[in-house]
Amino acid sequence: MGERHMEENAQYVMENRTANENERKCCEKALEIFGWKDADLYEFHLYGNQDEPYGFYLFGITRKDGECFDDGQDEKYLMLGDCLDVLPDYEKVLTLAEVHDALVAEDSDGRCEAAQKWGVYRSISIDLYNVLADMEVSVENERVFRDAKESEWKLSLDVAFATDMGGYEVITITIPAQLGSREDADREFFSEWKVKCAAYKVDERYKDYMDDNELTAEDAMKYAEGKGRALARIRRAISNYLDEGITPDEDEALAESRERVEGKKVWVLTIYKDEQFFPEVHKTLDGAIEGALNDIMEHMDEDEVDDYDHEKINNELASCHYWHDDIKDVVYDIAECVVVK
Repeated sequence: MGERHMEENAQYVMENRTANENERKCCEKALEIFGWKDADLYEFHLYGNQDEPYGFYLFGITRKDGECFDDGQDEKYLMLGDCLDVLPDYEKVLTLAEVHDALVAEDSDGRCEAAQKWGVYRSISIDLYNVLADMEVSVENERVFRDAKESEWKLSLDVAFATDMGGYEVITITIPAQLGSREDADREFFSEWKVKCAAYKVDERYKDYMDDNELTAEDAMKYAEGKGRALARIRRAISNYLDEGITPDEDEALAESRERVEGKKVWVLTIYKDEQFFPEVHKTLDGAIEGALNDIMEHMDEDEVDDYDHEKINNELASCHYWHDDIKDVVYDIAECVVVK
């Protein structure tokens, strides 16, 4: 018996098994109709079905010899009707991108949710969508495509948000499409967002604002800084949602530090430089900010003193809990964490 998932308007059955004899014959018949030869050379995996009249069955197709198809894909897909017949709209073998588009086009009854539970592909969780929506950040235009260079299916999402300067920005986040769970997709999304934050250079971006919007240098800098604050604000929200942003690389050091701190909460300053994490635990936010400023001063060259606006850095850390040193390419990230006893 398959595992049943009740959706708003439909009932879905997750099978996750090899097709039985009758299902296999129907799949082979469909391949013959589509012009495929030697249908008996393929294996058919039943992901699941929509268990109601006018529903569908979704099968994965692989080669019995374990080799990839001629186009480099290791799996293709077959959508058949509720009677295991060929559906008029899907009279061909489908790629993962085509399956995704087919489900998105008819998702009023929760097809995408079912396919993700079955493990066909995985996008970010509904909880993360809600976290972003609460900040008036929209995630839209989800699409799946084949990355030929990496021989992997990827999923892209456009993240649209406003800045405190009245700007409207869109950033595209791309993650692997077939991760183990939606929680894994959330983590990949956050990793990519951190990359976007680290790559954002205010001193470079303001020139684009001048060119695109015919702004003065002063106004362009304000818009560029506004985007930087928005990136950090979203980063902080995702970090708080994803276990306070504590990465596996930091877990051991943080756990040891937390045991030495008394109190219900601490402030964790994480310094990311030279592709390594350096966490520090502080009792107060002011202490964490001071720790960041001390690190900046310690690694600053004498001829760079005038390049740093200390008041501005202090304000950024206090308001956004995040600052990126463009000169040294170092990230300072502060998170409020619950002490685990």
